Amino acid sequence: MSWLASFFRYSNARLITVRATIPHKAQKVVFAFSKWIVRSIVLKRPNNTEPNIVVIENFDADLYLKLDRSKIMGASIYWTGFHEYRELLFLHDFLKSDMVLLDIGANIGEYSIFAAKRLTQGKVVAFEPVPALRKMLEENIQLNQFTNVIVKPFGLSDEVGSFPIYFVGENENEGQATFFPGLLQNQRSVKAELKKLDDEWSHLSLDRLDFIKMDIEGSELKALQGGRATITRFRPLVMLEVSEVTYRAAGYSLEDVAEFFTALNYLPFVVNKMGKLVSSSTMPSFGNVIFVPQ
Repeated sequence: MSWLASFFRYSNARLITVRATIPHKAQKVVFAFSKWIVRSIVLKRPNNTEPNIVVIENFDADLYLKLDRSKIMGASIYWTGFHEYRELLFLHDFLKSDMVLLDIGANIGEYSIFAAKRLTQGKVVAFEPVPALRKMLEENIQLNQFTNVIVKPFGLSDEVGSFPIYFVGENENEGQATFFPGLLQNQRSVKAELKKLDDEWSHLSLDRLDFIKMDIEGSELKALQGGRATITRFRPLVMLEVSEVTYRAAGYSLEDVAEFFTALNYLPFVVNKMGKLVSSSTMPSFGNVIFVPQ
């Protein structure tokens, strides 16, 4: 079935780069079928599925990506070509070659690799404190011979130190590492370093910041507070995965995040199915929100 997955990835990648009406509609049918396979077959497998590490050769049409297709994120990318289609569609249109993007909670590098291909004169700075994920991230950078990605082996917060980061068993969702253990069952942990973005920015020797993607399972507010001066100075777009459940477990609310951005004169938007920003009067209980400076 590897040929079918490869076909899905190739066809779905064209949804991002080719916008002709007739082929676009046909490709959407293929995309819908590939998503059905993930939802109906792959994600219903027993949780004790053994790791299944593969390297795909047509991520984003022509990039290499090492992933574990026994896990949720890896399976989604393996069968459909991406884990978050709408957001990548938006980034494809938004990114310009000389921009700087921060990938906070980079995981195996879906966003970092996608952005690095487009930022040929710019930079991607990827923050990933989990050793196993960071190793795969670095391998994916090397596979594509990118020299415009800086990997930082720590997470971001409003404090500095070494803290336990908890995550689910080997065969669960690879995107759920968190500093808040109440969210998870079957917890394991490793030590992870945390630093402040405002403290670290000067070490990066960068003179611009255009986009921040942040998906760090409840640590978002602290990371934002630790980077307030940097965000205020450069006023990038900021994309968060908001989650009422994880925020509550971390001791704050969706309203606290909204107030942080309101104080900086940012407004929330969501991405529609065409990859366009749509103003959002209220934040969803779960999903990606892009905060835009006014």
